[in-house]
Amino acid sequence: MSGADYAKELFLDTLIHGWDIAIGSKQDTTHDSYLVEQCMPLGQAIAYNDNYRVAFKAATSGSESVNPQSHLLGLLGREG
Repeated sequence: MSGADYAKELFLDTLIHGWDIAIGSKQDTTHDSYLVEQCMPLGQAIAYNDNYRVAFKAATSGSESVNPQSHLLGLLGREG
């Protein structure tokens, strides 16, 4: 794995766990749309690759009709 790909994974992990913490502590859960957009390709790759299913729940939503943040969260097995 390249350093760039690993950095993308770490960034996505930080973004999603930031959302988890915000939910748990009743803070604003809205992420910057640009950051969500940057994570979307990896989120889609994770949702449709069985090798990642070890680390993430199955996708709860694949619909692009919801807002991008909710779509990304759904791809990673979260209800958002």
